[in-house]
Amino acid sequence: MKAWIKAGIIVGILQIVFTLPAFTIFFLPIEIGVIISYIACFIFLFLYPLPGILEVHWTAEPRPQNEILKSGALSGFLAATIDGVITFFLILLVSFTGGMEKYLYQAIPAEMETLNQVGFGSMFFIILVLLQSCIALIFHILTGVILSPVGGLIYANIKNKRVKAS
Repeated sequence: MKAWIKAGIIVGILQIVFTLPAFTIFFLPIEIGVIISYIACFIFLFLYPLPGILEVHWTAEPRPQNEILKSGALSGFLAATIDGVITFFLILLVSFTGGMEKYLYQAIPAEMETLNQVGFGSMFFIILVLLQSCIALIFHILTGVILSPVGGLIYANIKNKRVKAS
């Protein structure tokens, strides 16, 4: 198995594990859930460059900068996409089971009541949440594609695994 695929899969699984605590916002009191979600987001600052770092670590021979950047972007894309797909299905599940609506009523009760009185029902909220989630997950994937190769390049320079251009 290529190093970038292995790094992408392993970090994708790690990202799923650290995404799960963010879903406590739907089941715990909002104050506690928000704190846990912020901690999970902070951890992602270290998970985004990790696929590129692992890919460089598992590749024995020094390579040119463009190859390090390419494989880092591929591994970052794979990791973030794995997490993004699972996260999307979890958001879909939470939305259809009413967790999202319960959360919104806790977070913005007056606005939710007003929207309900105007005639926007649950399906409207689910569609909006899914649309917002898709936009957020695209940003998540782009962040992985950008930060993973940067992490790999920095690690390659530290470990002298980059061929210097002549």
